[in-house]
Amino acid sequence: MIQESNTTWQKATVIIAVLAVVVPVAVRYAWNVVVPANYLLYETTFTTKTSNVQTASVIVVNAGNAAQKQVTIYLPSTATNPKQTTIEISSPRNPNLRYLFEAEPKIPLTKYIDDTGSKIPIGNIDPGNEVRVTLAEASQSENLGIHALSLSDARVNSSAASGIKADGIRYPDLADDIHSIFLSASPYFLALLLAIFILFTVIGIIFTAFFDSPYKQMSRLWRQMDTLQEKIDKNRRYE
Repeated sequence: MIQESNTTWQKATVIIAVLAVVVPVAVRYAWNVVVPANYLLYETTFTTKTSNVQTASVIVVNAGNAAQKQVTIYLPSTATNPKQTTIEISSPRNPNLRYLFEAEPKIPLTKYIDDTGSKIPIGNIDPGNEVRVTLAEASQSENLGIHALSLSDARVNSSAASGIKADGIRYPDLADDIHSIFLSASPYFLALLLAIFILFTVIGIIFTAFFDSPYKQMSRLWRQMDTLQEKIDKNRRYE
């Protein structure tokens, strides 16, 4: 009896030790998947043309739970004509206020010209905030098709993460990281779990109503009591 008890305690100790290591790691990994620390999203708007001016914007959102530092936007040299383009960088703000602010680009883009394009620093962004960079390209003629303003090839990076192109509402656009896959698939998983729960509930109701008579319920109860009594008698036999 003592040897059996020692073996049981050894098994319990091993299980507890394994769980003490595995559970925190698993919980932390799951937390980082659901709420990642570094998750930088950006979207580019369509180009709007009015008379001899065309405008477009890059909106950078910090959708993670850690501050993103040294956030920078990279534009290729083919995106716009720097000599005719001005920009405005908004201060970080809540995305719910996105459409309450008018943009008036006044800073020459030539200030941020790099060897291969333009490198626009927008500073730090706290979790849950966004920064809008608006570009306006003016032309002295009304023929804007010669050099159209296009931000489709823009890239965004910070000191901790690379930006993921989004669909406009903080959701990734065909990204392959684990958190993006979780966001895309979570509604389907929820619907599947809900469907399974409803199915089992309906089956249980049908079984109880048509197949589970009071006599069968009482028989199950007696079988459970007999099994429990056998376990009690066995434990008493080895005490």
